[in-house]
Amino acid sequence: MDNLTKNDLLQAGEFARRKVPEIYLNCGDIADYVEAYLIDTCGLPYTGNIVNDYGVIHVRVKKGPSSNDTVKHFIFRIKGKHVEGYHPDTWVWVDAAFDQFNDQRKENNDWDFSYGKKESIESVRILRTETDKRMEQYVKPGNWMA
Repeated sequence: MDNLTKNDLLQAGEFARRKVPEIYLNCGDIADYVEAYLIDTCGLPYTGNIVNDYGVIHVRVKKGPSSNDTVKHFIFRIKGKHVEGYHPDTWVWVDAAFDQFNDQRKENNDWDFSYGKKESIESVRILRTETDKRMEQYVKPGNWMA
C-alpha cells in the first residue's frame, strides 16, 4: 500500500457522510464508514501489524470551549506514518461528524452546547494531533489517544 493522502481521508469522510446522512448520534457509524472506505477503496490493509496503527476510537467532546463536561463521540484515527506529509509518530484524526455540535441542535435541545453554525464547522475534520488547536475541543483520556 502506498501512503494515504489527505485527499483520501477527506474523500473517506465525504463518503461516510453520504452513507449516513443523519449525523446526529451516528458518529460511530460514520467513523466505521470512513475506515471501510479506506480499506475498500484506498487499499488500507486490514490484516497484519498495520491494524494496530488505525481504527475507530471513542473520544470525548467538551461541552463548549471552557467546559469540563463532555459527551461521547467516535472518530477514525491513523498513525501519521501511513499518511503522506504527516510525522510518522503522530496520530491523524478524521472526524466526520463534529458538525452535529451546532447552533440548530442546541436550539432543538438535542445538545446543551454549540460550536457555532453548522455551515461554519467542517463536515470532515482532519486533525494533526500534535499541532491542531481544534484538539482543545476534545478530551484525550490518556496517552493512547495523543
